[in-house]
Amino acid sequence: MEFALSCAVPSSDLYSHLQRALVGIKRGTQLGKILLDIAEGHCHFESRGSLRSLVCDSVGATLDGTGIALECTLPDTLPAVTYNAEQMNMVFAQLAGNARNAMPCGGTIRVSGERCVLSGKNALALPEDDYVHVTFSDTGGGILPQHISKIFDPYWSTQPMGPQRGLGLGLTLCYSIIKRHNGLIFAESDPGCGATFHLYLPVAV
Repeated sequence: MEFALSCAVPSSDLYSHLQRALVGIKRGTQLGKILLDIAEGHCHFESRGSLRSLVCDSVGATLDGTGIALECTLPDTLPAVTYNAEQMNMVFAQLAGNARNAMPCGGTIRVSGERCVLSGKNALALPEDDYVHVTFSDTGGGILPQHISKIFDPYWSTQPMGPQRGLGLGLTLCYSIIKRHNGLIFAESDPGCGATFHLYLPVAV
């Protein structure tokens, strides 16, 4: 595929089609590896640091060329977490892709974060600890109340299923990845007012 791309004229439709196909192949390879790691119970936390650069770079790359505005206000002082970079990159790329699909006429994605201290008895049912709380919001049409409890279910999607639209596994993988990082992800939404995803990840010791 890369050889065919190198032979195509950059300004041609063929080059554009090959480029999209190559991106799809690479994403499919990455997705397959992540699925295999999850199935086998593997999750190597090889990175330790702030999520700021990873989040902004991942979301920015997903939105490139869409005209959707990105407001990434994660502070430099955001505490470090321990994470698998490949898997966390997939989480934020998936959230950005979903938001992009929810805003076909354009809009804004806002990503912010803060340190959050949870006591032993908290509404999130997370262990007592210090967490990084990341919020990921869009200005799309929002999620219907009857759908929000299903969005992390396998093979469930409001979009048509198929090779061009996905298999309804994106948010399921996000949930599994965050859970394997001893964290939590959930969404809230008012129809017509966009959706906000909340992610909690333990601060690195």
